[in-house]
Amino acid sequence: MKGLKQYFFGTRKRLVATIAAIVTGLYAITGFLVAPQIARPKIEEAITKMTGRETRLEKLRLNPFTLSATLVDFEITDTDGDKLLSFGRAHANIQLVSLILFKEYHFKEVDLADPFLRIEIESDGSFNIADILNEVTGSGEETADGDGGPASHLKVDLLRIQNGSFIFSDYSLATHFTTEVNPISFDVTGFHTSGESDAPYSFTAESESGETVQW
Repeated sequence: MKGLKQYFFGTRKRLVATIAAIVTGLYAITGFLVAPQIARPKIEEAITKMTGRETRLEKLRLNPFTLSATLVDFEITDTDGDKLLSFGRAHANIQLVSLILFKEYHFKEVDLADPFLRIEIESDGSFNIADILNEVTGSGEETADGDGGPASHLKVDLLRIQNGSFIFSDYSLATHFTTEVNPISFDVTGFHTSGESDAPYSFTAESESGETVQW
C-alpha cells in the first residue's frame, strides 16, 4: 500500500512537472520567437497611421520573463523625405505589478542609444511635426474624456540617453537658421510624473556654435 501511494504521488509530481515544463516552454517560444514577428509590423503600421509618415523598425526583441523589449534601428521619415526621428537601440522593461495595482507605468530602466530628432519651423511659421502633435493631443483628450478616470502615472527608475543628436531649423527667418546639438548623453534617476510640483530640476544644453538653453 505504501509503495502504491508513493508511486501515485510520484507519478502526479512528474505529471505536474512535465505540464509546467511544457507550459513554460510554450510561453518562452511564443514570447521570444513568435510575438516579435507579429508585433514588429503592427508597431510600424500603428506609428505610420498615427504620424502619417513612413516608419521602419528593423528588429524587435521581447523577453517574456523580464517583461522587457528591445527595438533596434527605428526610423520615421518626414513628409519631405528626410529623416525625422530615429534611434539605434531602445530598451525598456515594465514592472507589471505597478501597472496592475497602481495603474502606473513603472519602468525599471529605459535605455536609448543614438537617438536623433529634427525639428523645423517652416516658412509659414508652422512646425514640421504640428500634425503629429495635434493627433497625439487630440487622441489623449478623447481617451481621457472616455475613461473618466485618473490618468496613469509614469515612473522610470533609470532613464539613459546615449550619443543623441538634435537638429533645429527655422525657415521663417529672412536668413535661414540651422543648428545641431550633439552629442547628447545623460542619465536621469527617479523620474516620475506623480504631480508633485516641488521637485528640483535643471537642464542646460549648448550647441556647436555656442547657443545655450537652460531652465
